[in-house]
Amino acid sequence: MNGFDEIRIKSFLKESGMSPAPEAEEDPAGCALRIAEELKDCALKKNSSFAMLPSGIRAEALPDRLPPTLAVDIGGTNTRLVLIEGSLKDGLSERDLKVFETPGRRGTISAERFFDEIGDMIAPYECERIGVCFSFVAEILPDGDGRVVALSKEVDVKGCEGLVIGREINKRLASRGKAPVRVTVINDSCAAFLGAGARYGRIPDASFILGTGYNNCYCEPLLGGMLVNTESGRYTGFPLGDYDRAADRGSAYQGDFLAEKMISGEYLGAAIACAALGACEKGLMSPAFAGFVSESGLPGTSAISAFLSGAESPLRDALPEEDRKVFAFIARELLRRSALYAAVLTSACVIRRQPEPGKKILIAAEGSTYMKTGLLRTLTDRYIDEISNTVLGMPCEILSAEGTVLGGTAIGANMI
Repeated sequence: MNGFDEIRIKSFLKESGMSPAPEAEEDPAGCALRIAEELKDCALKKNSSFAMLPSGIRAEALPDRLPPTLAVDIGGTNTRLVLIEGSLKDGLSERDLKVFETPGRRGTISAERFFDEIGDMIAPYECERIGVCFSFVAEILPDGDGRVVALSKEVDVKGCEGLVIGREINKRLASRGKAPVRVTVINDSCAAFLGAGARYGRIPDASFILGTGYNNCYCEPLLGGMLVNTESGRYTGFPLGDYDRAADRGSAYQGDFLAEKMISGEYLGAAIACAALGACEKGLMSPAFAGFVSESGLPGTSAISAFLSGAESPLRDALPEEDRKVFAFIARELLRRSALYAAVLTSACVIRRQPEPGKKILIAAEGSTYMKTGLLRTLTDRYIDEISNTVLGMPCEILSAEGTVLGGTAIGANMI
């Protein structure tokens, strides 16, 4: 090891395929335009790298008031429940918030156990309407219920594909002596979209979630302005690098959700750590990082973010000064790649939305990784604004949708 050498590190990242795709790096606006055409093809049911799922919601106007509605947010880390009601104009009221770890987060479980645990969470509440924010892949049915297509984010549940979420919940409620309730299922990106619309008094042009996972939504003109979940975490148009593949091999859903694995908090830390291990093998770092991983395991995205911020951390203590510089450079480059990919995917949604000329573009942003990782947030915002100005000649404002998912879920439950 010869100390910090930026040219050698960049060459290492490029040769291992961990630099951003040349198309996105050299012409992000052109990349967003091409992806927008793929979204159009998907809306027309042509071959596409997307698996667009209509929400059943047309978001031209939000309801004025909500009756008592139980909002259930089944996320990649936690499941949150809260009763919501009231006027959107005067502010929604929330009560009886409860938070649980999402079933299947700590190891493989059966679909029966998954829905049994969700039923136990819901049973104490009294309501006639439930909105379920299902942060995974689900086909929305004509009655607003949702059929499970696939799970992700390392929530490992066997046998749930094809099950209808509301029906499974009502089976559990019936077994506990409860009356059936109407269940509406909505994706988290759509819930953030609606929640931000209520918070800011204007429907956004698009939204993205960048937390444990990654996704986008927008209103698709070819589907009558219906709000669509793009399932952009499953987009396959970005090339995988050597260490993306290494991180993928350690995941529960190998070979799937590939864009999500290059962008989101659940997987980004593993890709950074695998690249750093590769740097050790190439002599760009000492064996100290490999020793740290052997003892403590791969550091997650939040631990790496803390390291980059200068906070005290076991990772910082384990590395000599020159290694810290190399590791920080690799981490920042992969965070930049994540921001660039999130920006071109989000911008493609805005382009498809065909925003009204003369108005500022509004994008709702939610997700713990985006909110808590300063460099990622700054770069994502900058790339989106640059693409918006280049392609549409319009300024863009990123609206914080933090804390809006539960409210957006309750709103969506009253729009189908």
